[in-house]
This record gives sequence, C-alpha cells and structure tokens, in this order.
Amino acid sequence: MEYKTADGGTWADCSDVETPVDSGSYIVRIKATATSFVGTETTIITVPPFSAIKEDTPKITVNYNDELLEGFIDGASYTITVDTDVAEK
Repeated sequence: MEYKTADGGTWADCSDVETPVDSGSYIVRIKATATSFVGTETTIITVPPFSAIKEDTPKITVNYNDELLEGFIDGASYTITVDTDVAEK
C-alpha cells in the first residue's frame, strides 16, 4: 500500500496495518507490483490532531507496619525499579 497527502504530496509506502503520520488528510491506494497495476485511490482519510493528557503522578507511600506500598491508582500500570547499588547505612 502507499499514501500521499490529500493536497498533492508524493506517494510513500505504508503498512496495511499501521503507519505513523502527522495529523492531516491522506489518500491511500494499493501499490503497483510486477503483476498488478496501481489500485484506485480510496476515500480521503483524515487524521485528527492528537492532544496528550497529562496524568497525575500518584503519591506512593510505604506502610512499614504492613510491609505494603500504598497509593497506586486502580487500573494503572507501573514499573518499579530497585537500585541495587545503594550502600546500606
């Protein structure tokens, strides 16, 4: 497959699954091969602008009595990294 901007850009290769592009309007078609001609242009596809939403940083605390980390947001995903090079005091 290949695509170009709707305002007349040049054709560029793309995946039939996912291709990162900037916001804007694009035309997509099947790319020519050694055994087939170029496909007809499809309907214009419009990619809306993306606005990232900053998420709150959770306040994680240590409950030493129950030996638990607390304050995680339900349903969120976390990576905990332990620094093993810290000298004991």
